Amino acid sequence: MTNDTWGTYTGKVLGFSFEDPTTINPPHYHPAEQEFVSAMQIIVRKYGKLKDYDDKGLWVGYQSKAKNENYSKGVRCENCAQYESKNVCKIIERAIEPGGYCRFAAIPSEKINKKKS
Repeated sequence: MTNDTWGTYTGKVLGFSFEDPTTINPPHYHPAEQEFVSAMQIIVRKYGKLKDYDDKGLWVGYQSKAKNENYSKGVRCENCAQYESKNVCKIIERAIEPGGYCRFAAIPSEKINKKKS
């Protein structure tokens, strides 16, 4: 934790842990993918979260973990920029699974297993 008043602290206080922000490596998104993520969030702010077969013209195509043939490759909700929490996506209305995926997945290349499975 760093700020002008308190300085830098790395460790644990009252059950909360703090890491040195210079050691955290955020995922790397290609600029086009960053724009795609932002565009999807703009659409959701304007029209609401997406669902399959609605009147917004965008088919989500969500698949559960059980149906996710690309799970081992890293194509899954928990690796996506739109993933919010265990059952929540920033852009999809329905409950999701960390191992599921949809056709709007935005996954950084370092999360993709490029080996043939």
